[in-house]
Amino acid sequence: MHRIFFAAAAVSALLVAVPAVAQQVVPVTFAKGKSSATLTGSIKGDQDRTYTVDAKAGQKMTVTLKSTKGSAEMNIFAPGNDTAISLGATDPYNVTTVLPATGRYRVQVYQMRAAARRGEVANYTLTIGITGAAGAAKPAPVKLDDLQGARAAGALDEMERRGFRNVDGFQSGANGSGTVWWNGATRQCMQLITVDGRIDSVTDIKTHPKCR
Repeated sequence: MHRIFFAAAAVSALLVAVPAVAQQVVPVTFAKGKSSATLTGSIKGDQDRTYTVDAKAGQKMTVTLKSTKGSAEMNIFAPGNDTAISLGATDPYNVTTVLPATGRYRVQVYQMRAAARRGEVANYTLTIGITGAAGAAKPAPVKLDDLQGARAAGALDEMERRGFRNVDGFQSGANGSGTVWWNGATRQCMQLITVDGRIDSVTDIKTHPKCR
């Protein structure tokens, strides 16, 4: 993705317009009795805006980004982490997740590099909500993207080192095979397909009779 996002000015649960300022940081607060805030903004070129919100482990965070002009993108950062995380999102513009840690979360709104270089303008609406009581959150999902394309023997050993155990296996086509892996701590049920001795795909299949 790009860089980091968040900017300064308290916001309520009403629609709030935010002027375009490069690398602006906006602390987000909710009006009394409300659990979300909706903001509008505009960025041009390589400008970005970062919204910060304080939340506790175990609460649920929902972030929705809609472009009304151009194409705005977003990253989400957990407290003390400068590496963008998806937090389990399947839709990059509509993220809902149980938070893994207590602290200040950051939501960065920006444009992709090509649009930024052209000096394009992106107008957007951003909604951030925090609901639920704090509690013990499950550990963040283990990332496995780096295993795709790796040699199967080393990748399968790496799965065990990352806390997974092999719970099933099957043939996949003429030259392939599949394995199913379960991580009880993160509740991940992963399927790995091996073709010609290398990992062809790594897929979170969510459920399986032996993932338990």
